[in-house]
Amino acid sequence: MAIARRNPALLALIGLVVALAMPSAAGAKAAFAGKTEMVDRSAVVAVVDITAVETVSVKGEHWTYQQRAKAVVKQALKGPLVAGAEITLHGDEDFICARCHFTPGRSLVFLTVDKSADGSKLWIGSNWHLSIRPITADPDKGDRVEWYKDDRNIELAPAPLGDVLAEIGRLVNQQKDQAQPGK
Repeated sequence: MAIARRNPALLALIGLVVALAMPSAAGAKAAFAGKTEMVDRSAVVAVVDITAVETVSVKGEHWTYQQRAKAVVKQALKGPLVAGAEITLHGDEDFICARCHFTPGRSLVFLTVDKSADGSKLWIGSNWHLSIRPITADPDKGDRVEWYKDDRNIELAPAPLGDVLAEIGRLVNQQKDQAQPGK
């Protein structure tokens, strides 16, 4: 370090190398949550039937969304929506590293809110592509969904839908209990 003190250019070069080695803040926006955090940060968790998907350009506070999907809530697990409610989802964000992409059919969705230019609410995924878990019907095994193998990483594996919904229900109840002091 004595050489660096005598040579300001070398000190500046070392500072530049250290700064470039630091992770950028932009990368943090694409961080993926584990299942517990995803349930916690979601305003809504629901089973929906996505009935229509269209290409659009809708500007939100955070992203511009290239996709709008119409959906009907089949089962609400968390949040203000009720079964039978019709909702509009927005996806295909202009963030190239991670996006929510909708396809028609049943899905388990984890949603949060963005705001449009006029201040209206936009329902969007709370955890990028992991926010939209398509439900598949298996004639031998029943309804299945790709779900987290554990809470330490984002590796997914097929799981019975009923088991996943029960686990989400437990997580929602735990979060409610933690939010109430004295419990």
